[in-house]
Amino acid sequence: YTQLAQTNPAAYLPNLAASLNNLAIGLAETGDRQGALEPAHEATRIYTQLAQTNPAAYLPSLAGSLNNLAAHLANTSDESAAVQAYTDTAATLAQTHPASTRRIEYEREAFRLGRPGPASEVGLRELIHLLGGSLTEQADSTSLRARRRLRSYAQESPGNGQLLERIWQQETDAPVPEWLSLPEETLDLVEEWMSTPTWADSQEFWSRHSDVLGSSAASTALEEYALVTPVAERHLTLRRLILSDGPSPAFHPLILRDQLTAWLECESWDDSKRFFQENNELFLHESAEDTLTAADPSTPETEAHTALLHIARTEDIDTAFHLVQDRATLQQYVLHAMNEGNAHALWHASAIESAVFNDDQSSLTHAQAALLLADEPDSLDPDALATAVAEADPETRDRLVSELATLSAHHGRQHAAHWIRLIQALTQAGT
Repeated sequence: YTQLAQTNPAAYLPNLAASLNNLAIGLAETGDRQGALEPAHEATRIYTQLAQTNPAAYLPSLAGSLNNLAAHLANTSDESAAVQAYTDTAATLAQTHPASTRRIEYEREAFRLGRPGPASEVGLRELIHLLGGSLTEQADSTSLRARRRLRSYAQESPGNGQLLERIWQQETDAPVPEWLSLPEETLDLVEEWMSTPTWADSQEFWSRHSDVLGSSAASTALEEYALVTPVAERHLTLRRLILSDGPSPAFHPLILRDQLTAWLECESWDDSKRFFQENNELFLHESAEDTLTAADPSTPETEAHTALLHIARTEDIDTAFHLVQDRATLQQYVLHAMNEGNAHALWHASAIESAVFNDDQSSLTHAQAALLLADEPDSLDPDALATAVAEADPETRDRLVSELATLSAHHGRQHAAHWIRLIQALTQAGT
């Protein structure tokens, strides 16, 4: 790897560093503690160089290499050199990536904490300072690591716990935080809850572990995970809703959004109908339309599915799916909506005409008519209508003119001038 790294360092320096680390470990295991130092130093130097250019990729490897070097130095009774190796590396990184120094400083204090004698107390104090003490804690992975190391130390023995409590109070003038006594079982359970693949699974998991997840310890665990992932923040909010409103009201909109997203991915209308029937209790809820509209940007597909939700809820599922599977049935629905002056039904029909049947001329005409029926003349766009219908065949254009003329005759008293503008847009488009 040394030779390869000389000709192609970008490709082989990481491999060389890893190989040197392994060599150092192997030498130490054979009893050659002094011999392990040179490859350990060189591995750390290479990882430092790599971390300066790409800390996201190489900072973890650098931390591991430093820990190996520190252990080899400690094995030769040179703990001061071990501590200095961390300090020098942090100073080097501070020149290019100051944020990376926190991770190295953590590793240094964790090393001290693991040493016997006064060094461990120094490590305790410095880890507390790294967290900010009683000040606002920095939300990053280093804070999470420091918390876990302090908690592990405190739970190793009653004496450790008492020492940590005393030093914490000395350094912060405050009692020890609740997270120091978090059971690992609670942390693991909360992490498992956050990792459930769907919200339905999440609700089922809550029902099996509500006693623990509803405890203050679970809230503390979520706050800890929130240092590094927004998923924990979402679960904190969800937990508060569950405890205040109950599981079903809290989970319903989340499960509904999951299922609506899956519904949109159905490959055929037959599959879509089956999926709808399997989730009819969710999809027929009055909140389904608003949830779909809010969850996805407005597209012809989402508007057509929103139309299906509305029609299935106000009429029935079979009627809704007949409209997307048969153009003649949809046209009868349009004529009925016009006869009734039903703006909502006409609007939903126009969404299906566009998204399902690619009939933009009929869709835009019926959408404009729906706006007038809904008493929204300011939203009209006759020019867009004229442009859309310009390429329509005469039969389609004549049908649309006839539909608007009939509709305006029955329901056009309030906005007569606007109805005329729409009809003129259709007729002039053909000249």
